[in-house]
Parts: sequence; structure tokens; C-alpha cells
Amino acid sequence: MPPPPSGIDETLKLEAVYLSAPIPRNLAVLTAMGAIFDKVYFPGVYLPKEGFDRGELDKEIARLKALPNADYDRQLLIGILSLTKHAKTLAGLCEFTGDPDDVFCTKSAPPQQLVQAIHDVIHGPPERGPLLCLNRGPPRGCPAGTRL
Repeated sequence: MPPPPSGIDETLKLEAVYLSAPIPRNLAVLTAMGAIFDKVYFPGVYLPKEGFDRGELDKEIARLKALPNADYDRQLLIGILSLTKHAKTLAGLCEFTGDPDDVFCTKSAPPQQLVQAIHDVIHGPPERGPLLCLNRGPPRGCPAGTRL
């Protein structure tokens, strides 16, 4: 049995919270994070480690990939389903903190003030005055020429 970790070992651990998307863009990004960090937290993301049929999961991934016009949301779903196959293996490196009874975070959504504080730390505080937005086309899922 190895000796318990000393205080210095605990201070040398490097952990991160991944906030840019529910999961990494691809396995190469996850591999790089694994080389840098001892643990990576994915807040609000739930991936089951068991209780699903891998064959059916592979069929669903193949079905989604075969559909035309793969938008961002579909690519994200394909990535999540693909990562689900590896969730048990990643248990020491990746911490998926989501609740299986609240997969859409309706009960456990972070307070808006916390989200705004994280945004401000990364991007700086918002500028004073009106917020200008560019409209580059119709809203997602609406036919061309649709205006809101």
C-alpha cells in the first residue's frame, strides 16, 4: 500500500475547470489537457459510465453522422455520445459533475451573477453605453428572410 500523499504532493496538483463547451472539441484536446492537468472538471455535464448498450450507442453515432447538414449542436451531440464510450476510462482525469436526475441543469443552474463574474474575469467588464449586436442572417432553424 503506498504511503498517503504528503502536503507538497497536494500543492503540486494542477486542476482545471473546462468552461468553453460541455466537452472538449476532440480527443486531441482532451489528450493535451491530460498531459497538462491532473484533473479536469466539466461543470454540469453528466456522462453515464454504465447502463447503456455500446452497440446501440455506436449505431446512433453513425446515424447522426450520416445526416446531412451537421450543425454545431449535432456535432456537439456526436462528440458527447462518442465521449460517453470513454467515460469510465476517464474517471480519474475527468470529473463530470452533472446530476443524472437533472441533466439539463434546470435545478442546479449556476447563478447568473457567477456566470457574469467568470465572463468578466476572462473578457473584462462590459463597456458603458449601448450594446451593439450584429445580425448576420436569419435565426437558427428559420427560413432565409425571417426577421424577429
